[in-house]
Amino acid sequence: MIFLLTWLYNLPATAQQDTTKAVGKVHSASKATLYSAILPGLGQAYNRKNAFWKLPIIVGGGTALGISIAWNNRRYGQFRGYFFDKTYGIPNESPFMRLSAGTLEAQMKYFRRTRDFLIIISVGCYGLQVLDAFVEGHLKTFNVDDNLALRLAPYSEAIQGQALSGVSLRLTFR
Repeated sequence: MIFLLTWLYNLPATAQQDTTKAVGKVHSASKATLYSAILPGLGQAYNRKNAFWKLPIIVGGGTALGISIAWNNRRYGQFRGYFFDKTYGIPNESPFMRLSAGTLEAQMKYFRRTRDFLIIISVGCYGLQVLDAFVEGHLKTFNVDDNLALRLAPYSEAIQGQALSGVSLRLTFR
């Protein structure tokens, strides 16, 4: 993951620059990537494009994943303790001690597996939000005004006395 972040940070900005804007504060995709890697959602806030809906999703999703990981880890620890108490005959007053050792072991494995899966999902979501900040940072200065257009246009042509008509897709640069 560190290699990916370093690679993304050092990539040059090769997007088509909009030369009609006044010279001033230069937007950097590398900064957006670094900010997003340091604190999830900060790169989206730096880009300012769609941050009003992306930021709550990133922060809320990260919080929900963190709470879920902590809860599953806590339950895993409890059932691991119950399983070892049951296995080694250590007295315990918990109502869970009425369960068989196999059931306690199955519950322990379930919560561990769920916790580990949520950690993998969290790492994936973290990487996606860093990638999103990187891509949005590059597209921030990309020229998409009306001079670049992809339009559907009617098409007609006469070939050897027969009229042909249809639809054409035209890319225009002005």
